[in-house]
Amino acid sequence: MGHGGMGVSDVYPINSLESIAHCINLDADGTEIDVQMTKDSVLIAFHDSELSPGTTLSGIVSEMTLAEITEARYINIPFTEYRVVTLKRIFTALEDYTDHIFTFDVKLYPGNNDLASYYDAYSDAIISFFEKYNLENSVYIESQSPEFLDIIHTKRPNYRLYYYPQNFEDGLTTVLNNDYDGISISNEFISTDDVARAHKHNVFVTIWGVRSKDENVDAIRKNPDMIQTDNVSYLVDLLK
Repeated sequence: MGHGGMGVSDVYPINSLESIAHCINLDADGTEIDVQMTKDSVLIAFHDSELSPGTTLSGIVSEMTLAEITEARYINIPFTEYRVVTLKRIFTALEDYTDHIFTFDVKLYPGNNDLASYYDAYSDAIISFFEKYNLENSVYIESQSPEFLDIIHTKRPNYRLYYYPQNFEDGLTTVLNNDYDGISISNEFISTDDVARAHKHNVFVTIWGVRSKDENVDAIRKNPDMIQTDNVSYLVDLLK
């Protein structure tokens, strides 16, 4: 899988439509997408907690409407021709998206919003999007917040949920205690033995933080279920 499409060092900005489409066209199985929710409950693809300094706008996504964000362009060279886009724009453009796998890395930046209301509206927005585009079998939801994952799990027990921990031991414990489907963790913080332990408990494993050719090879040797790579072309060629 790609990381935000083609990864952090590509000619396209991560989470842009162009980066995601290019990743899919290279015959990757799918891609991770960073997801945020606007003030008016629209899901967009964006990574950072602040729109600045990477775009032409400033502020927190959750405190701005889609209309306010629509004109945002990336400003770091060579990305200046690319816009911040909605998930609707991405999945409308990807005609064969049901043939691929996606991970929504849910970024929770509530700003000044009431946290409980924000989580409730955010989970409803994700569920609505899943149902509109029939994504139940195509998308994994990934979050660092067990509280948010539990809200999703209560509303839709059949959705596939991945916990994103700071270390493997805490991650595995949280996944098992909360009946999540998997763990999403940096390649730096998981070993081959850890992956095997997770698999013994029927816990799926996604590894990310994979950039160089050597890191791709190292991740493969650990035998995870998914690899989110920043070097999509190399990993696709390696696994053919």
